[in-house]
Amino acid sequence: MVLTQVLMTLAALLVGVLILAYCVWARRGGSELARFWMGTELSERWNDERMAVLGGPAIALLCFCFAGIAAPGVGDYLVWVAAPLAVPGFLLLAVALIPFIRLPDVLYPQWARDVRRRREATRRQMDEMMRRHRGR
Repeated sequence: MVLTQVLMTLAALLVGVLILAYCVWARRGGSELARFWMGTELSERWNDERMAVLGGPAIALLCFCFAGIAAPGVGDYLVWVAAPLAVPGFLLLAVALIPFIRLPDVLYPQWARDVRRRREATRRQMDEMMRRHRGR
């Protein structure tokens, strides 16, 4: 029983650390591959974008909460810290999964804000072009 708890705790910690490491790497955007989740001016990857900005950190938080609760010996005490922390984790994950809730720019790194602005400008130009084309 204790071995199972230890393995579950370690697995949850490992998964949480890996997800958090990916999110930090993706937010830094040091390479084209790291920036892939953001899309371009003409293509939007809204699901990848929302998960990299908000969903990934929320899942990592939930993994850490689970690890704290599953930890043998101290899990009974850590549940009083982990359970209240899990509530905002679930709420953040829900917001990340609802596409019509616009995420504020403050959640994005500066380079991604620039991509969002260019994408919105391109979208406005395309809409204006379509309106003029229909008005003929």
